[in-house]
Amino acid sequence: MGSSPDAALAVRNRIYYDWRAMFTKHIPKRAEVFKDHRVAQLWGIADYKMLVDKAVVEARMQELAKELELVVAEVQTTKLDGVIAFLIGPESYIVARSWPEENYLHLNIFASQPKTNLKVLKAILRKLIPCQRISVGKVQYD
Repeated sequence: MGSSPDAALAVRNRIYYDWRAMFTKHIPKRAEVFKDHRVAQLWGIADYKMLVDKAVVEARMQELAKELELVVAEVQTTKLDGVIAFLIGPESYIVARSWPEENYLHLNIFASQPKTNLKVLKAILRKLIPCQRISVGKVQYD
């Protein structure tokens, strides 16, 4: 028996609020914070498990955090149609969401540590997640 749209929405809402609670628990309260926020889009993922297997996604995101020198304090991974992974640290986070039917992975990476160099993100992603195309953009704040 399939789940109803209301049940799916309830699961997505729970994931969102769990993530917000994790995020606010670990991010320090400061008036001025260094911010580097990148969004990465990956198409044509070579390893299908990267789109559907929670353990694979979590392991690859842990590797990404290590490469970027981001401290991870908490991890939550959920399987819906694809996989959603949250890696939350004291001054950073990585959120990954996959769409297997589109062979697509979307990442949000936020760092408030000046030592973290997100300018090399595209090269690191090419190494960790082989795919046909990668787009990385910087989120601008006012």
